[in-house]
Amino acid sequence: MLGEAIENHAVNLVHRHNRSIADASSEPCRVDVQCTAGQWMKRMGIEVLHRKPNTSKPASGHKIYPYLLRKLAVTRPNQIWAMDITYIPMAKEFIYLAAALDWFTRRVLAAP
Repeated sequence: MLGEAIENHAVNLVHRHNRSIADASSEPCRVDVQCTAGQWMKRMGIEVLHRKPNTSKPASGHKIYPYLLRKLAVTRPNQIWAMDITYIPMAKEFIYLAAALDWFTRRVLAAP
């Protein structure tokens, strides 16, 4: 039932898309409009039913540490360093990229 509704909606979207193309030009319409699954889902207003990450809410019982750099003026190189770890998806696997940054010069100090 849901599959039929999605299919009907997709056919209607293609028909409307082709009709707008036909109105704009005198060329015949083509039905082979290619869209990704995410684009179709966005057009139909549907979402995946998995849980979203909930990383912004602190767990009860975890200590909240103060931000010690709030009132500190960054005036020279090597005064404050920051570390960043980034997840990079590849074709069949993924890698992590770690980088150390100097806040004053905004340069990468170390990265593998």
